[in-house]
Amino acid sequence: MTQTENTVPENNAPAKRALTRNKANAKKVLKKDSLTFSMIGLRLLQYKYWFVASLIVALVCAYYYILYTPNTYSRMATIMIKDETKGFNLEQSKTFKEIVTTGTNSVENQLGILKSKRLMRIVAERLKLNVSYKLDDTKKTELYKDSPIFLEYEGNKDSVSMAFTIKILDEKTLSLTQKDTEWNIKIPIGAIYRTNKWGRLLFTWNPKVTPQDEIGKVIHINVGTIEGTAGAYSGAVSAELINKKAALVTLSITDNSTRRAEDVLNNLIDVFSQDGINDKALLNDNSREFIKARLAVVERELDSLDNAIEKFKKDHDLNTVESATAMLQTRRTNYDNERKALDTQLDLVEYLLKYIRASRDNTRMIPANIGITDASILSHINEYNALIARKIQLISNSSEVNPLVLDLDNGLKVRRDALINTILTLKSSLQMQVDTLAARDKKNLARLTTIPELQRQLMYIERQQKIKEELYLYLLNKRDENELQQITIESICKVVDFADGSNAPVAPNKKQIYGIFCGIGLGLPLILFYLLIILDTKVHSIEDIKNKLTASFLGELPLDRIKEDRDILTGGNKHTSIQEAIRSVRESMNFMLKGSKDRCRTVQFFSMSPSSGKTFVCINVAFSLAFSGKKVILLDLDLRKGSLSSRLNLKDRLLGISNYLVDEEVELGNIIQHVQAPTCTFDAIAAGTVPPNPTEILRDKRLDDMLSILKMMYDYIIIDNPPYDMVVDALVCSRFCDLSVYIIRADKFDKRLLPDVQDLLDSQKFKNMSVLINAVDFKKMQNRFRYSPSYRYEYVPGKKKNRRRKKPLSVRIFNFLFGGGDNR
Repeated sequence: MTQTENTVPENNAPAKRALTRNKANAKKVLKKDSLTFSMIGLRLLQYKYWFVASLIVALVCAYYYILYTPNTYSRMATIMIKDETKGFNLEQSKTFKEIVTTGTNSVENQLGILKSKRLMRIVAERLKLNVSYKLDDTKKTELYKDSPIFLEYEGNKDSVSMAFTIKILDEKTLSLTQKDTEWNIKIPIGAIYRTNKWGRLLFTWNPKVTPQDEIGKVIHINVGTIEGTAGAYSGAVSAELINKKAALVTLSITDNSTRRAEDVLNNLIDVFSQDGINDKALLNDNSREFIKARLAVVERELDSLDNAIEKFKKDHDLNTVESATAMLQTRRTNYDNERKALDTQLDLVEYLLKYIRASRDNTRMIPANIGITDASILSHINEYNALIARKIQLISNSSEVNPLVLDLDNGLKVRRDALINTILTLKSSLQMQVDTLAARDKKNLARLTTIPELQRQLMYIERQQKIKEELYLYLLNKRDENELQQITIESICKVVDFADGSNAPVAPNKKQIYGIFCGIGLGLPLILFYLLIILDTKVHSIEDIKNKLTASFLGELPLDRIKEDRDILTGGNKHTSIQEAIRSVRESMNFMLKGSKDRCRTVQFFSMSPSSGKTFVCINVAFSLAFSGKKVILLDLDLRKGSLSSRLNLKDRLLGISNYLVDEEVELGNIIQHVQAPTCTFDAIAAGTVPPNPTEILRDKRLDDMLSILKMMYDYIIIDNPPYDMVVDALVCSRFCDLSVYIIRADKFDKRLLPDVQDLLDSQKFKNMSVLINAVDFKKMQNRFRYSPSYRYEYVPGKKKNRRRKKPLSVRIFNFLFGGGDNR
């Protein structure tokens, strides 16, 4: 019994280094597990006909989409918004600024008003936009005011909605049907028809049409709510400021009817203008009422202030503050002058009294011209002085004892006493006058000190009177201005251009739709096939594994679609693609076996799983070797299944290798059978009877002896082994093989199993292991620029030179764009 595994001896340093190097290379190679752009592009080219078909379907869908989509038209209008102060201007009065607030007509605010549902609701009610009429044709053409039949109905326009189809039967009758119902009724035209569902309906003829010409037409009528219609159209209208300095605004809308789009914009401008006029009129009315009410209040306040001033002046005896002050100052001056005069008289009277009392000899005259102005005193002084003068004259003519002198002395005494009494009376009178004058002066002074306070009170009342007078005059002026503005109210906007536009539809845009559908037609399969490519885990050709394995590749065998039940495909001088591929594999085998010291080369074929085509490959490689003049024998070592024996139709399939290994009486020559091919022959040995322990039988030394004998008889020994993933028979047989060929079936082998194959290479369990790709569908993979039916040499009799077919146009285009090589 021999060792079944080719392990590396401990003392073999070069072998260890080689094994380590192979493992490092394998890890390095396995990292390159990504699809490049060019690889994905090449893979996508396989599905070019799907792309063409998808593009054709997309173009057909685009055609029908355009065919059935109603045309949409665009209309634009331009207006200029006047950015001015609403109502009358109150900037001159700060008081009115606090009482009445007036907003400015900013363009931004007006843009919001233009797009408001409130204005659009008025337009919708005016134009009856909630009722839509569409002709029953391919595009469902919008009729609007061109409809031959108009509908009028009763009910709440914010809640009633209906949709039905009418057909004009004759000039007086139409039929009404509703979608998804079997309701079909006949309704007279021009007469009210009562329904339980919608109330009373009235259908009338359009006066612009001829009823005879409209018979047979089918019209779809859709009635929506005013609120919903206003919301839809307010959202459809676009308002943009195109010139801030001039406040130019562009209004635009798209609609299925050009006439309806123009009516909507023009009526919206009209409603917006009238709304601005109404706002100004309302503001003017409010201003007029306010001015009227304030005038009445101010008039009452002015009357009250006038009465207050009048009463104040009467109560304080004032004409004006200045005249009252001047009068009081004059009085005080007069009081001072009178006081001084009285004080002088008192002094003179006191002096005169002292003088008289001091003159007791009755010989001295009393001075009369000292400034006393009292006439009685002056009269008494003159009489007294006259008596003194007479006494002096009598004394000079007689003596002092003269009776006349004595009588004069008695008379002087009486006169002097009377004068003193008169002076005392005058003194008392003057003192009383002084006291009275002082009291008056004090009272005058007290009144003079109250003048500033009275002046302040009067100024406050007069100031209030002046303010009210100014306000009263201002309100009178504004009342006149308001009346003038009421007459001359102008629109808030000016129409620059009424609604207009091109009659060419803006939608559906044929170029854009075809472009979108083409993008969808190419994009969907592109995404689908891209996902299929990146999610694809199968090996399809050598391109999928050459960067993931460090093994030598014998080549690729194309999938034969002519007769898959035929085992031997080579014969004669035919040069089909699979024949050339098998010859290429044969030559690759010979190249890899050049280092073999034995004259006979032993090659085993195995795979990871069943149905990989190893039996097919064994048979055709053996035939190719035999056709080249080599002596070849095929060994069916798949003792469990014996596929090779069945495929070659060996006669004694139950007599084979298992019988030879178990029964020593069976001779080698009895189990060798000849296989006759069209142009050559080779030998084969069947698997024999299925043993209970195939693996143990294959370990028997008798098998090694058999191989030694066969090596002396043949040039090549081809061994067909069972799948390695299921049993270890292939590993057991590898001990006497010169070349181990691992077969991978394209489109069935999972790329996720490649690490297991690399482990086999790294472990060197199989001697001189190489890889062969079988059943590659080159017709499907022809865009990979590999071996395919469209790229091969053909040896045609009578031709002087070899020709090769041109590559497909898609391949040549890809090569031109991405540098893929020769495009011949």
